[in-house]
Amino acid sequence: ASGNILFSSTSRSSAKLESLIEQTLESELGYTVPTIIRTQSELRRIVAEVPLGDLFTEAEKPSTQITFFQNDIDPELAKTLGALRTPTDAFALSDRELYWRCAIRISESTVWKHPKLNPHHVPTGTTRNLNTLQKLVSLFHSI
Repeated sequence: ASGNILFSSTSRSSAKLESLIEQTLESELGYTVPTIIRTQSELRRIVAEVPLGDLFTEAEKPSTQITFFQNDIDPELAKTLGALRTPTDAFALSDRELYWRCAIRISESTVWKHPKLNPHHVPTGTTRNLNTLQKLVSLFHSI
């Protein structure tokens, strides 16, 4: 129920696979399910990069969340998000991913009240905890 699926395909086009999977899910479920694909090498890079990992290390339970987008983020929005910092939150961008380092429980963060983080400004994406992504990468040998 995590929304994560590991699979192999002979197709080399993530965009075509995303479209095919979205169409199939909508046909089966009766509603749209945005689909975002990353290859094994992309996911390994994303998990290995982890910018901001040196922030908030003194916090009781710092966490890193990674939001995946289908397309590149608008350069102006990327600049705004990359510069956004609070005493408990920091962001960094890399390709089609947004890294969020949080020093407190993410449900307690007030950073989402920032006007530039309004859903009308940020493209549709899906967010995963770094720990979950590390577990997924460890499963790659089994597919």
